[in-house]
Amino acid sequence: MSRAPRAYGEQTLPPWLTAWLGGLSVPLAVLSQDGRQILAANAAARRLLALPAGVRSDTGAPWWLFSVIGRDATVAVRQHLRADPVGGPDDWLALRFRTTAGPRLIAFSLRRLPEGGWLATLKDRTPAGLHEGSRITWGENIEALANWLPVGVEIYDRDLRELFSNTHSYRVFDYAGTYFGHHSDWWALGFPDPAARAAAMAEWQAKVEVARRQEGAVQVSEWTVRCSDGSDRTMQFRYRFLGDYYIVVFWDVTEQRQLEAELRRSAATDALTGLPNRRAFMQAATRVGAAPGDPRALLLLDLDHFKSINDRFGHAVGDRALQETAGRCRRVLRDDDQIARIGGEEFAVLLPSTSLDGARMVADRLHDAIRRAPYALDPHRLEVRACVGGAYATAETGIDVLFERADRALYAAKSRGRDRVVFDAAFG
Repeated sequence: MSRAPRAYGEQTLPPWLTAWLGGLSVPLAVLSQDGRQILAANAAARRLLALPAGVRSDTGAPWWLFSVIGRDATVAVRQHLRADPVGGPDDWLALRFRTTAGPRLIAFSLRRLPEGGWLATLKDRTPAGLHEGSRITWGENIEALANWLPVGVEIYDRDLRELFSNTHSYRVFDYAGTYFGHHSDWWALGFPDPAARAAAMAEWQAKVEVARRQEGAVQVSEWTVRCSDGSDRTMQFRYRFLGDYYIVVFWDVTEQRQLEAELRRSAATDALTGLPNRRAFMQAATRVGAAPGDPRALLLLDLDHFKSINDRFGHAVGDRALQETAGRCRRVLRDDDQIARIGGEEFAVLLPSTSLDGARMVADRLHDAIRRAPYALDPHRLEVRACVGGAYATAETGIDVLFERADRALYAAKSRGRDRVVFDAAFG
C-alpha cells in the first residue's frame, strides 16, 4: 500500500538527507516548501551564511530565512521560486546581503526536492576585499537585534511606505508571500470583515493624525487581527512618528486577554450551577429596568428542607439537585430575565418590563417546574419542593428595597407551610 508523500516542513528531515548533506563539502541547505525557513544546512553552508552552530542539521528548530539574509533577499528568493516552480542546476540567483560576519554576494541554485522543499546549492561570489575589514555598522547591529525581538517592529517613511519589518512581523503577517510596500496594503488581509476593518481604520486614522501633530506621542490600539497562519489574534499596537519615520511595535496579548476574561467570568459566576453569583446579579439589577416608570419584579426561590437532602444522600447528590434546579428555572425564563444563585439553595430572578400579573405567572411556572416531576439523580429520584417570594415595583424603587420585599414574601411562604408562591403586599 503506497503512502502519499509528505512535504518537508516542520517534520523531521529523512536521515538519509541529513547524512548526505553532512558528507559533502559543497555548501548546501534545505529550504521549506514556501521558501520561508532553512530546515537544514551543512557545515559549509553554515560558515558561508554565518549561521550559529545551533542551526538545524537533524535536530533543533528551523531558522527563518528572513533573519539570515534579510527581507529584500528573502523576497527575491520567494519570487524566484514562484517564477520557476522546478528549478535546475544552471538556474542561479545572485543575492547580496549582510551576515553577522560581514557583507556577502552569494549565488543560489534552487532545485525542488521529491517530497517538496528546496535544495539550495550556494556559491560565494563576494568580491575580494569585502570579506576583510567590512565591519558591521552600529545601525546594522540594531537591525540584527530587532530581528531577535519577540515583538513585531515595523518602520515606514512619512508617507507610510515600508522601510523595515523585523523577523517577528514577517512571521505573523506574511500572508502567503505577500510583502507590503505601503501600510495601507495590510488592512484587507488583517481585517477580512469589512465592518471590523472600517472600525479599526477609523480609529487608526484618528490616532495617526494626533501622532503627526504631536511628534513623539505614542498611540495605542488593540485589535483582533487575522494572522498569516489563519488564526485571529488580539494584538496590541503602539505607534508614533519620530522625525521622518513612522514606527510600529506590536505584540500578541491574546492569552492575556483570555485569562483576564476568564478571571472576570469566574469572579461573577457560581462555579456549581454556572449561573451568575450574587455580586454579578446585583450589578446587573442596577442596570435593568432603568427607564422611569418601567415595572419590574424580583423573585426569590428557596428549596424546601434542602439540608435533609444533603444529610440523607450526601453533598454530591445535593449539588446535582442544585444544578437540576438551575436548569429547570432557565428553561421557563425569557432571554431578558436575570437569574442567579445567591446562596446555598437560594436563587434570585429579576423580571424586567413585567407587569404584576406577568410576574405572578412566571413565579407559578418556576414553582411548577421544580415540583412537577421528580429529580432523576441516578440512582435516586427525589421529590423536591420550593418556596417563591415575589415583589413588584417600578424602576424608581431601589433593588435593595425590592430584595427586602421579596425576602419578606419568601419568609411568609415558609411560615405558611412551604411549597407555595407568595407576593409581598406592598406595591409601587
